[in-house]
Amino acid sequence: MIEDPNLQSKTMIAAPGTDRSLTPAPESRLTCTEPSSLSNNAGAEILLNASEVTIGRGDNNDLVLKVDGVSRKHARVFPHECCWYIEDSDSTNGTRVNGKTVDRVMLNEGDTVEIGPLVYTFSIDVQPQESSEKAALEFARGIPGFDPQRDPAYAESSGGSDALLWSIVVIGASALAFAVFTIVSV
Repeated sequence: MIEDPNLQSKTMIAAPGTDRSLTPAPESRLTCTEPSSLSNNAGAEILLNASEVTIGRGDNNDLVLKVDGVSRKHARVFPHECCWYIEDSDSTNGTRVNGKTVDRVMLNEGDTVEIGPLVYTFSIDVQPQESSEKAALEFARGIPGFDPQRDPAYAESSGGSDALLWSIVVIGASALAFAVFTIVSV
């Protein structure tokens, strides 16, 4: 098979209950607990999206931290499957997660990450999910005769987003079936 160098690889998002390896790591961030220890607030917040971030004192890093105790090439944070990992780059002072020195570890919501003397808190951004729930709710409000606030399935779920989305799927499928039936019967 001949590979075309002009083709870009695509990230696929897996449906619930399918292989997690297709789901990208969620957008996340590392937030410095003492940003005043950084010059010009550079590195106060490290945004994590689809690519790895190298961290260190050296100018060739994605995030340059000119702080004593941070090695030239200190650590890297990278996505793998559906999670974020941090890996120490053989730094002099090590990388610690929740107080323990680590070589490589998966990050979880609320973990504290120490890079030299700097302490960061890892958090997963939930804004993309909130905005999709808001869009689904706005769409549902436009369906004649459907009030998501009064729908029992919506009220019983945790926030209503799953029930609301399934309601939209059922209504959409019903509308499609009706349209196909109408066209076929004409």
